[in-house]
Amino acid sequence: MLGGLITLCWKPTGRMVQNLSPLVKGEAPPPATIFISAIQILIMPAVMIPSTFSAEERSQLLRTYKIGELARAFTIFGVDRVVIYFDKDEKVDSRKLGDYIKLVLEYANTPQYLRKRLYPLEKEMRYFGVIPALRAPHHPLKHEKVRYRQGLVLEDGSVDVGLDRPVRVGGKVREGEVVNVDMERLEVVEKPSNGYWGYEVEWNGKGLEEEVKRLRKRYVIVGTSRLGEDVRKVKNRIRNENKDYLLVFGSPFRGLGEMVKENIFDYMVNFVPDQNVKTVRVEEAIFISLGIMNVIL
Repeated sequence: MLGGLITLCWKPTGRMVQNLSPLVKGEAPPPATIFISAIQILIMPAVMIPSTFSAEERSQLLRTYKIGELARAFTIFGVDRVVIYFDKDEKVDSRKLGDYIKLVLEYANTPQYLRKRLYPLEKEMRYFGVIPALRAPHHPLKHEKVRYRQGLVLEDGSVDVGLDRPVRVGGKVREGEVVNVDMERLEVVEKPSNGYWGYEVEWNGKGLEEEVKRLRKRYVIVGTSRLGEDVRKVKNRIRNENKDYLLVFGSPFRGLGEMVKENIFDYMVNFVPDQNVKTVRVEEAIFISLGIMNVIL
């Protein structure tokens, strides 16, 4: 007999965890009876990466693919905010690299049926064909019947939502605006709250310390470093924060410990204790760290 209420909770990414909570009022349920309720836990991860992330790659093709893989990682683990910080390096043009990261990430996050309209083909986009498809909820195929679609407002006020014909929607819209459309009501709505809907990319040309300071009140700031605390020792403390978290990564050339004079992070964590390689690449660290955080929270 169960004398409690089983509550199924999930994150926006769809991962479910089971929690047992007592009944507040009323009699205990009869034998073999389970009451199920749903509560959404909004743990929204954010990531901060350096503008020099792809600086090691001399080939534009490999650079594009590498950034595209980041888009996959961010989507898989439900990242809703990506912040690029300026990492000055005399060997490369850090600002130009930051611009390119932003371009590739935003292109990858755009539904495939809107890309030709929003991104006229330019020389720097010649390798965009290697960017892997996300197949996220906001990237439905033409034949898929879904409640919400992103669309682009056209000159005549109709909205291209990736179907055979544009649709007419209620409410005020502006030409060139990207909107979310409720396909049942044919109305423009805010970002749907019942599932993952992509990420926002921020690139302000500001340095690491300035960006961390700007976002400190909003997030638990978690720096990643092989010199940090073993994740197995700090996971419970991070879990008990009950707050959205921001994972911060160093550059291909310098770790976070070399980039800041003081500890500006709430936690400095080693997500790969006992690593068997001399260095863990930034893209590897991103997949590993997001995966571990997805499990422990």
